Amino acid sequence: MTRLKDVLEIISYVSQGGLLIVGILALGQIKIAKKDIAIRSRRESIVLAADQIERFREDFLPKITELNKMYRSINAMEAPKYRFEDFTEKELRQASSKIANIMEKYRRVLDDEKFNVSVQELMNLFEGFSVYFTEGVADEKVAFKPLGQVFCDFVEENSFMYCIYRNQEEMNYYDNTIKLYKTWSGRIIQRKLQDDKSEINKKLKKINIPNIKTIGFNEKV
Repeated sequence: MTRLKDVLEIISYVSQGGLLIVGILALGQIKIAKKDIAIRSRRESIVLAADQIERFREDFLPKITELNKMYRSINAMEAPKYRFEDFTEKELRQASSKIANIMEKYRRVLDDEKFNVSVQELMNLFEGFSVYFTEGVADEKVAFKPLGQVFCDFVEENSFMYCIYRNQEEMNYYDNTIKLYKTWSGRIIQRKLQDDKSEINKKLKKINIPNIKTIGFNEKV
């Protein structure tokens, strides 16, 4: 009887050890699965970003070029850029006295129905494009380099339109566009400041300031 009890205890101990090993192996498999999912998600986000870049190049750029031509034909100049914080009607009113000259030039194109329709069409396309990146489905860093400047230029060139339409019916339209704009324009400004800082540091290193000693002054005293 005692021998049987000893055997049962050994079996119990071994089985518990076996469960422990199985548990460790299962945890290892879970980690591998999570890593695999992360790699596949990363790959898919890059592929989707590449698809959006190609879509922008094929569908958006020709429309932007045509819109710029329309603007020049009406105002005989390039579209002025203006940067707002949140692109709201309130900001537009607050800045009206500072940008009266720009607003006057832009008002001419607002009276052109064809121009208005073209701008709104592009604004809607930009919003649909932005959702992929603001929701994290596509990698915005992949798209930033080829598209960041063009994207921000369009938003700033049509900043008054965004301010007007974003507050219609007390709803903030184009939130995704403005969110992506803030990310990309902030990065553009940051990189420019870093480049400026690097250039300033280079110039500072080249400056040689002669040391003029004062007569009778002993630095060791």
